[in-house]
Amino acid sequence: MKFAVNYSLPTLELLQAQQVQFDLFKLPAWPDLVEQVSANYPTYVHTSLRAGTGSGLVSSGDAAPDWDAIDRMLSQTNTPIVNVHLTVRQRDYPDIDPADISADTIERLTEALIADVAELVERYGANRVVAENMHGRRGEDLQASILAETITTVIEESGCQLLFDLSHARMAAHLLGMTPGEYIEALPLKRMKELHITGLHRIDPVWADNLQQHGFSADAIAKFSGHLLDHLPLGGQDWMVVQRLLARIHQGDLPKPEIVALEYGGMGENWHTAPEIIQAQVPRLNNLVHLA
Repeated sequence: MKFAVNYSLPTLELLQAQQVQFDLFKLPAWPDLVEQVSANYPTYVHTSLRAGTGSGLVSSGDAAPDWDAIDRMLSQTNTPIVNVHLTVRQRDYPDIDPADISADTIERLTEALIADVAELVERYGANRVVAENMHGRRGEDLQASILAETITTVIEESGCQLLFDLSHARMAAHLLGMTPGEYIEALPLKRMKELHITGLHRIDPVWADNLQQHGFSADAIAKFSGHLLDHLPLGGQDWMVVQRLLARIHQGDLPKPEIVALEYGGMGENWHTAPEIIQAQVPRLNNLVHLA
């Protein structure tokens, strides 16, 4: 397993000062940034590719992917896996209520996801493609698409692997009225090839003030207010869940993912990136991943 950390300038500075150690940076698929960072440090690329439009094709944001640029970045960084988000937006299915988890809706969305993922599998091979479980936050995603049975069928039928986002699973479980344990155990964890770790917090007034101090816009804070938000520092409950999962991996109960990534800190707007958090949490996670 390799331990990766989201790229940010504070993380880079701490690495250069030998205050933190990890195996590689996790980079967004931004060509200029990828070229700059990968020239000097081990990196891998996490794309914005999305399945779920029902078109039979993956998308990148709201546009068609630039395959030449994606292939170039994957090559520059020797990225071993190609990710896709299993994100089914309500706007793409205006006739479906976000909370509809009827058998007909599950079947329709499952078939749409499989058809979209198939394009990526055909291009890169099933063993290289990893599909990421999503959270369904704030009704943006249709709940039928975040059901563990939907994700399992998509991965098994398409032949691809699982990018297991632990915080997304905990958020999805909350939205679906399940315990995190029940939901997680229903996922196809035996197909896990990448693991994402973040802290998860409900955005109360204290956290809203904290986010404001870190540059979050008022609109973003209002959007997250009262909801669970990931990509934040790990707290007590987060550490318990992460340690339990990594213990199962080390014991052989679950497969060892190729990459374990801490998704704290980042580039662009609305990232909580505090050097003191990175300096405290990256070494602890590095030790847990590598059993140091």
